[in-house]
Amino acid sequence: MFDAAKTPHAVPGQDDIEAVAATVETRIVRALWTLRRLDEPEKHWLGCKGVSMPQGARDGNIDYVEDLTAYQVRMQSRLTTAEIDDLQPSLDLLLLLPDLDDRKLVFWVGWNFEGEVCNRIYWEKVTRSMAWNSPASKYPCYSHKTLKRYYRRSIDLIAQVLAHREQQAVS
Repeated sequence: MFDAAKTPHAVPGQDDIEAVAATVETRIVRALWTLRRLDEPEKHWLGCKGVSMPQGARDGNIDYVEDLTAYQVRMQSRLTTAEIDDLQPSLDLLLLLPDLDDRKLVFWVGWNFEGEVCNRIYWEKVTRSMAWNSPASKYPCYSHKTLKRYYRRSIDLIAQVLAHREQQAVS
């Protein structure tokens, strides 16, 4: 990552921007995963009624954990205080994008990563989430390759802004 303290008058290079972009992407994906796992009012209401007992214990099924997928186990894991603390600052990174449609694109791509940064993005889910066909959208019916290019460009823009701010803070 670009460290302006070590090189106060240096301009961040492409490798530095790529490292910051990877960090930005990871932070946004983790923040959206935390957001997905926050309690909903219905879950809280059922918990107050005493229904929050694990389903296996309610049904008498002792081996209920073996029936869960890896996604379900990750969804049910407890949130840590660090995840909660990082939630808002990570989501504030989206505000560095000047265009609302770019913010929505980064949000929905991160949301559909399901907590793990990986090479495969399910663009069908992203397009359904965004409802790209709306007339107000900047991206009407673009191909998946084009959307991926716009997504990468948005993440790189956030990284460039952060690297520029870090450089100015030292100067």
